[in-house]
Amino acid sequence: MSLLLLAAGCHIDEAPAPTVATPVRLAMGAGTLVLNPSGYAPLSARLAFQAPMSGRVRLVIHGRHGAASDVVQQFSDEGTTHTVPILGLYANYANSVDVQLVNPAGQTLADTTLTIQTGPLPANMPTVSVAEGTPPADWGATFRWSVISAPSTRTCRSFSTITAKFAGCSTIPAVPS
Repeated sequence: MSLLLLAAGCHIDEAPAPTVATPVRLAMGAGTLVLNPSGYAPLSARLAFQAPMSGRVRLVIHGRHGAASDVVQQFSDEGTTHTVPILGLYANYANSVDVQLVNPAGQTLADTTLTIQTGPLPANMPTVSVAEGTPPADWGATFRWSVISAPSTRTCRSFSTITAKFAGCSTIPAVPS
């Protein structure tokens, strides 16, 4: 009788913890990746694909300077048909991009790694630099601003907290700081 009680005391009512299966490899067919889809952003791409199961897309664009320079984009596009932008590519470089299909808990269901080769930037591509500036005294504050210039055109300033219009420049929308 005492042996029976001992066996009954070892019974566990809890279900075993769910295991995460090895992710399925995503297959990308011809035409799924379009570099510079708008014609105006040579360091961007558009990825459109069908997934074998429902999930959300997470992209990791690997930076040149280790994990701290990676660009991670998490989308909320639950389903099997996905079209997502890829932003943060380097010019004239073989960019490594991890494409992951994840569940709501963030577990990887399917994945693949793409290599996206970009060309050099066009010669007339504007350069952007960010600096601290002091606006006119009557604004009463210091704003962060970007100077955007192109070799053969004018220079415009875009303040991060306002929309500004300067002589010779079109209205430039405010950019979040």
